[in-house]
Amino acid sequence: MNKCEADYKKDTSGVYPEYIDENGLKKTEKSPYFENISKIISKRGYLKRDEFISIGLWKTRRPINSYQKNTDEQIKEITQKVLLEKDIIQKIKLLMSPNLKGVQIAVASAFLTVLYPEQFCIIDYRAWRAMKWLQATSENNQLILKSYREYSDYLDSLKYQGVENYLKYMDSLNTLFPDGNKTLRQIEMALWKFDQMKGDKNCNTTYVNEHRKADLKLKKAQRDFSNTTSVKVEDVLGKIVNSEIRQIAIKLINEIKAFSNVEMSVNSTRISFYSDRVFCCIFPQVSQFTFEVKISKDELDFGGLNVTVHKNPGWSFVHVYENTDLDKLTSVAKQVYLRNMNQK
Repeated sequence: MNKCEADYKKDTSGVYPEYIDENGLKKTEKSPYFENISKIISKRGYLKRDEFISIGLWKTRRPINSYQKNTDEQIKEITQKVLLEKDIIQKIKLLMSPNLKGVQIAVASAFLTVLYPEQFCIIDYRAWRAMKWLQATSENNQLILKSYREYSDYLDSLKYQGVENYLKYMDSLNTLFPDGNKTLRQIEMALWKFDQMKGDKNCNTTYVNEHRKADLKLKKAQRDFSNTTSVKVEDVLGKIVNSEIRQIAIKLINEIKAFSNVEMSVNSTRISFYSDRVFCCIFPQVSQFTFEVKISKDELDFGGLNVTVHKNPGWSFVHVYENTDLDKLTSVAKQVYLRNMNQK
């Protein structure tokens, strides 16, 4: 990641977000992690018009006329609500509301990343394209297309915009890089640079494949290290931005811990429960958490959850959102726990 940080100045062509400090002086934020501007705006509670336009232009200059149509009052009112809002989807919808001109999902993601550099990242075609490439080549380390250029031309025709895709994008970054020691912003910058390097016409399959092998070895080593490191439950659950979903996870954990002779283990990507053997796991993500139980989909009553049940060999899992029934989740965990006890 250090090279990405070093290249940031060159890649931005000298254009940086500007902000007004506590003394009313205009300052430039040159850090790619926005430590100064995020603190100033968080303390103040809203964006000023000049700051709004500066951040927008830093992301993309195309909607410049739209940015300038927004008044001081509009920008203050909406960004104040964004900073007060707890729900991630509502934050995005506020930024993209008709009352704030020039903001689509890519620009909204830039504002959120500047405001919350530890929680969000920017979505653009480079990082999205690189992420999809890594996903396409992760299974058995095989490349489906002949070259990154061929892949890039194909993916350019696909739509990556939209709130839902942005949420999936952030979840996917956590899945691709599960070590927990990098922020989404750091991962996104690495993907951006990956795309910039691999998109060259001289980049052939062998070159990309060798780098992919090196990436996989590094990630495995980092995961092995992470699994031996003491990790707190609250740190893992901190990945979940939505407070309601985080509370469901906390309550579910407490319910399962109350089962007789149940122990819990935690690493940077999951919380596992076992009595002799693992019977269920919780995987926190940005906009949800995944609840996985060691039982096939056909052997258990999942009725009442109102969510799609997915299955792996011997395991079943659901993605948990705000409206998921906690009592039903607990009941499912209890059934699997008892089944596990009976198989001892």
